[in-house]
Parts: sequence; structure tokens; C-alpha cells
Amino acid sequence: MAIGNVADPGINSGKNTFLKASPNGLLMDNSSVLPTMPRRTAYLYCSDGTNYYRLGYAQNGVSEIGPWLETLDTGTVNNTYQTTFRNGMDFGLNPGSMIFLMVKNANTSTAPLPTLNVNGLGPKRILRYGYHALAPGDLVPNAYALLIYDGNYWELLKPQTINGTVTGVTASAPLVSSGRPTPNLTCPTCAITLRGTTGIIGGTSLTAGSCSNGSVSVNGATVGHPVSVSAADGSLPNPLIILSAAVTSSNVVTVQLCAAAPVTPGAETYNVATQ
Repeated sequence: MAIGNVADPGINSGKNTFLKASPNGLLMDNSSVLPTMPRRTAYLYCSDGTNYYRLGYAQNGVSEIGPWLETLDTGTVNNTYQTTFRNGMDFGLNPGSMIFLMVKNANTSTAPLPTLNVNGLGPKRILRYGYHALAPGDLVPNAYALLIYDGNYWELLKPQTINGTVTGVTASAPLVSSGRPTPNLTCPTCAITLRGTTGIIGGTSLTAGSCSNGSVSVNGATVGHPVSVSAADGSLPNPLIILSAAVTSSNVVTVQLCAAAPVTPGAETYNVATQ
């Protein structure tokens, strides 16, 4: 049985004309509803004695054809996804092709790299966020994955995982994140402040030119790096005292009180900071 465009009121008539085919009591395309065919199309049907079937592709449901195409994953558990459209992607893969894929198995790792093979056109890598590898669990069973083909890869537009949340970072330069669910943060050019507090220094009389000193362990302190020092209670030093500090050996900062004239410096602890 062939049906085609034999009733046409004209292109500029403002009317849509459809043809209806009578299957003589048999089902058509496995449906009890008589199909209507838009004008300027023709289909060839063949009967097996029980039903009529359109030769060529079997149609998807109407809800599965539109600006985006809905399809089911039939791939395996090893991060290999595949699907086949009966119709709707006869044009092949082109940049901008977009589909909703109902996932069968979750992606478990980035190795092997998850791929999607549509209509046997070859496996293409699935990436996210502009050529970044998927995180495990970005594709989960029974959830739609929205993908768009960019000409080389399938870009996942709605990954199921999110990047980890950083609750507190202090830095003086841009941070670099690994981009994984729990990111590792590095700051190669950041200035990291190393701190420590001395024991009590002073409390005994000094003659002019003599000094009193004390040391504190500061892990990471490096000889030659600058050191700042101040009294832990915030007080200013006696005007006759010269207060200084330096990294005198690896991981050790020494604080020194030197007298410009006879004086007894107060007994204080001192805070130090270096980089």
C-alpha cells in the first residue's frame, strides 16, 4: 500500500491538508489510531497479513522528536555508552546536535574515558565544562543527561556531581584548583606567613651595647627571609632598647634586645612573623 500527496489546496491557501489511510481493519505501525501524513510526503507500507508497517525506519513517538531528541542508552557498564535513533538523526552528527540520553549505567571513573556512540557513527568522548574529564558519577542511571555535540566531543551540560566547596582561603595570588569533587588548592606565588612566639626575654639590667636574646622554633623559616617582631602585649619597646629579629638557622628565629644606654628592659614575650 502506498500513500502520498494527492490532495493539495495549494501552497498559499492557508490550509493544512493531511491524507488518511484506511488499513481495512488492520493495525498500522502497531497502532489502532489511523495515521495522518503531512502533505508533500509519501510512505510505502507493507502488510504481513496482520498489520501494516512503514518500510524503512520505525518512527519514534511524537514526544521524542523536536528541537532535542530523547533516546535510551544501550551501552555497557565500562563507561561505554551507545544509542541508536530509529529516525530523527538521519543527518548524522553535526556541531550543535543535542540529545537527552536516559543513562543505563553510571560512569565509574575517568579511565577508560567515557564515550558515546550514536547510530554507529563512532565513539566520541564525553566531556564537561569545556574539555574537562567527567568526574565519577556525572552520569547516573535513570537520569537524563543533556549532551551537545561540538564537532569533536559530546559536552555534558548537566553533570550530576558538583565541585567541592572551599569554606576559607586566604591568598595574595590566584588559586589553582584540581577541579575534582574535593578540589586540591595550590597557590604557587602566594606569600605564606609563618608565625611564632618567644619565651620571656628581658627583665635584667643591660649596659650600653649589651644585648639580651631568645629564640623560637618556626617551622619553614628560612635564613635570609625578612622577620617582623613586636611585644606580645602590644607595648612599644623602651626608647633605649633596639629591638630586632632574624632567622638565624633553618626553622629558628632569634629576637634580640640591645641597650643604647644602661637600661633594664621589661620581661616580655615577643611575636615573630616571617615568610
